[in-house]
Amino acid sequence: MILCVGVVAIAAIGGFAYINLETQRRHLIQEVISGAQQLSDTIKRSLWYDMLHNYRDALYNVIEVIGRQEGIEKVRIFNKKGMVMFSSHKEEIGEVVDKRAEACYACHAEDRPLERLDTPKRTRIYQANDHRILGMISP
Repeated sequence: MILCVGVVAIAAIGGFAYINLETQRRHLIQEVISGAQQLSDTIKRSLWYDMLHNYRDALYNVIEVIGRQEGIEKVRIFNKKGMVMFSSHKEEIGEVVDKRAEACYACHAEDRPLERLDTPKRTRIYQANDHRILGMISP
């Protein structure tokens, strides 16, 4: 009888612990996504004036500085054809991305790219070497 109660108690505690950890994981991921979205919007708003006036040197400088911050893998700005116009990794400038790639498909599934996209469709988490990366798209 005591053994049965012990097994049931351990199973219940284990189940509650698992549910708690999964809930915490989902909340943490949501907080990281929220922070990335806020950073992405801040970058867009910070670069708007320089883009409007075609101040390319200022754009390159800001993107390079942002890209050097700890925790940021890279920052890229594409034109409508999918060419990397500005990047914190200079070797990427001029490259054209495949619009049918997983990261691009959400916006480019139709003939005309979407101008707005729900947050869950703008983000993806993927593995790179020894860490995970949150990718954020801001159309």
